[in-house]
Amino acid sequence: MALIKDLLDRIEEQEHDLSENTSCANELSELRKKYNELLERLSSQSEANAVTDWQQHYEILEKQYMREREEWEERLRNEEKSIAERANQVSRHEEIVRRLNRSLQDAEKRIQGLVTELETERAGMSSHRKMADSTETASIRRENQELTKQYIL
Repeated sequence: MALIKDLLDRIEEQEHDLSENTSCANELSELRKKYNELLERLSSQSEANAVTDWQQHYEILEKQYMREREEWEERLRNEEKSIAERANQVSRHEEIVRRLNRSLQDAEKRIQGLVTELETERAGMSSHRKMADSTETASIRRENQELTKQYIL
């Protein structure tokens, strides 16, 4: 009988172990189900996050693009103003240069006219001097001749 009692005790232990193992297996099965559910939720959230991340990234890029576009448009407007101002300055400088060239040409004509007039006056004075010189020389010669005659007599 002791042998039967030992066998019955062992059977009870094994049944107990089996029930514990079954409950553990059931718990493990439940935990696996919960784990799989969590994985599904997590993957759906990551997909949603990926979509959200993509949308946020797109919005960030769009804002950055708009900001850069506004900056470039402002630079372009400033450059256009600068070019217009430079063109205006160049046209004013060209007009000033044209006026100065006209004034210079007028001054050159006046100078040329004065040079011609001066040369004409010099030519007239030169012939007048020659005549005066020759007249003076002739009168001096006559005087010298008269003085010489007086001393000789």
